[in-house]
Amino acid sequence: YYCYAEGEAMVGFEPECTLGTTTATATWTYTDTSTSTTTLTATTTSLADCPESFTVNGAEALHPTLMGTFDLSSITPGSSNDGRRIYMNSYSGYLYYISSYGLWAIGSVLDSLAPYLFSSTTSSVCPDLTSGWSVWDGSEYSTAYSIFVNKVCADSITVEGAEEIQPNMMGTFNKTSTTPSASHAFWPIYSNEHGEHLYFWAAASRWVIDGNISDAYAFLASSSSSHECPDETVDWIVWDSEKWSAEYPISIYTAEALTSGEAEANLTTTTSTATLDSCPFQVMVHAGQPHPMMDQYTQLRITPISGDRPIYVGTSGYLYYNWYFQRWAIGTTYDGTSYNFVSGATAALCPNGTIDWLSCVGNPCALHTIYINPVCPASVLVTGFEDEYPDSMGVYEQTGIKPEGFHMGRPIYMNSKGVYLYFWPSGQWAVHSNYSNAYAVLASDASSATCPQEGTGWMRLMNGAWELTSDLLVLDTWTTATTTSTTTTTTTSTSTTSTTTSTTTTSS
Repeated sequence: YYCYAEGEAMVGFEPECTLGTTTATATWTYTDTSTSTTTLTATTTSLADCPESFTVNGAEALHPTLMGTFDLSSITPGSSNDGRRIYMNSYSGYLYYISSYGLWAIGSVLDSLAPYLFSSTTSSVCPDLTSGWSVWDGSEYSTAYSIFVNKVCADSITVEGAEEIQPNMMGTFNKTSTTPSASHAFWPIYSNEHGEHLYFWAAASRWVIDGNISDAYAFLASSSSSHECPDETVDWIVWDSEKWSAEYPISIYTAEALTSGEAEANLTTTTSTATLDSCPFQVMVHAGQPHPMMDQYTQLRITPISGDRPIYVGTSGYLYYNWYFQRWAIGTTYDGTSYNFVSGATAALCPNGTIDWLSCVGNPCALHTIYINPVCPASVLVTGFEDEYPDSMGVYEQTGIKPEGFHMGRPIYMNSKGVYLYFWPSGQWAVHSNYSNAYAVLASDASSATCPQEGTGWMRLMNGAWELTSDLLVLDTWTTATTTSTTTTTTTSTSTTSTTTSTTTTSS
């Protein structure tokens, strides 16, 4: 494997590769039996980007002298550290890199190959970018301990931009003596003159501002974050007493940044590439069990609460993006205060295609299979084999039949002869008299097309084998009926007469 970044060849494992003290995500070229090439955006993290201090927490009960703050030491890294910095705490514990294993370690003896703690993430230039730490518990290495390695943040943070709506949440926040817990991922807790707190809430992976540091409720919240101090976060949203809003120009900076004139760099501006028109105007929500909120949803033409993601309305509720938890949700309101169903964490601009939904109708929330697809045409035309398969041709209209789980939320169509057009979990649209089995006389390829007219690679069953055909067409009847007709005129002239033949052709 070879990769190239900044004009130099590097080696390693995709997506990272290393050269001396630099780790890069770069352009990769590799060759196998299919001779394929993968290209990734080139970015570089160097030692100069690593902070000079880190805090380590999570194993205080076992190794108290190997926890706490680790500062950059004066020890020059050797080849065994691959040039990565060496850190030391007040108990002479070391945080160092083991190049032969490609991991970060913590121990009482520098460069020991048998440390008390080691990471599972390889080749990370800085120790806070590691994960999956193992801890020596006296008899074996255990992964039962959650180890947090965080950069040391500034002592003072200033928040501005929402004085009009949340004045008590603005101002200068200073580090408190309150000891953070795993709920805060051990990031520091700040407080301002109004007694409000700036703290990290691990369950939501966000920095938030609120008076209570023991829950996820908040008046301001950052975008998802894991390795950043609060002044490094972006895209803050504000609770305006009714809904979450991204309209306020939140600026968060340190005293050092203000002195150096860099505070403007942390000004939050929400510039999502999503638009109301980039998502389906209507979507159909299906689940494996009946519920009033499993329904067709249509976009509300109103200003989205945040992130420019659309809001949909159905007969019994709303489908919307919960910006605070970064999930799509279905509930009786669209302001983010409650929901009945919620997707897994996602940055998806549109709801269709989201997965890992939870049903929160009962208590606690439980996994729930939900399919969200764009609304397909009310009818489609299947044509091309009127002689061979007359009963399978013609106009198919959506039925009122509720799709089963194996139809993956796609609608079921039927023509006037009682033949069905339906989706099968193999990823194919199929034509058959029974929509509940895998037998078919006509079928698309396994491209998992959302709607039948989008299917490709149509095949027919001939003598027990599938035969690819380009003669079978599946068309949206509305599009076909409304396509502009064109007129072609052919004129033949002689010295005494002129004959004009006019042919009208409907384009499909």
